[in-house]
Amino acid sequence: MRTSSSASARFPASTVGGQGSQQPHGPTIAIVTGAEQKNGAINPVNTCRGRNRQPEISWKPLNGTTGAEQLILVRTLIHGQQRVTNFAMAGLPPTMNYLEAETIPKGAVLGRNSFGTLKYDVCPPEIPAHASPRSGGLITFAVYALPQKLHLKPGFDPESLKPYLEEPGTAWGSVVLFTHGFPNSHAVINTPGG
Repeated sequence: MRTSSSASARFPASTVGGQGSQQPHGPTIAIVTGAEQKNGAINPVNTCRGRNRQPEISWKPLNGTTGAEQLILVRTLIHGQQRVTNFAMAGLPPTMNYLEAETIPKGAVLGRNSFGTLKYDVCPPEIPAHASPRSGGLITFAVYALPQKLHLKPGFDPESLKPYLEEPGTAWGSVVLFTHGFPNSHAVINTPGG
């Protein structure tokens, strides 16, 4: 995979950004992604309608530290009752706070997505041209900071991580985009395993 030289998804040095509360089970990590367009939708280049390109993403603890031993990145599409895991990467070092576009860092382990592959693959659902943007899906990019190391192998099932992601000691945060333009894109999903 190639590396992007763009740093548009990095946090400004003087701000924390993000949303959510400081509650133990609320988000404690702020996230920015280069996949977000001004209208709150995911950039088509980051879906199978474009180049299916893994975007850059950066994150920052809201309270200064997470006490993590390992970071996990999960990308999910939610459309109606359907939840699709498009990408899962584990084994990221706790000191890491930025992932370049289209890169797999040394030591990282990829999980099997809902399509059965070990890669980034985002195909949002089609909606009729006359339909409301609300008819589209939600796309979440989530980072989890686990207080313990999990020794996962390539092709791990992201669903098997749910008990760890929902532990009280796990810090997390997510950014939510829409598959089609919709205002107020920075919704927060308060389900750590979601």
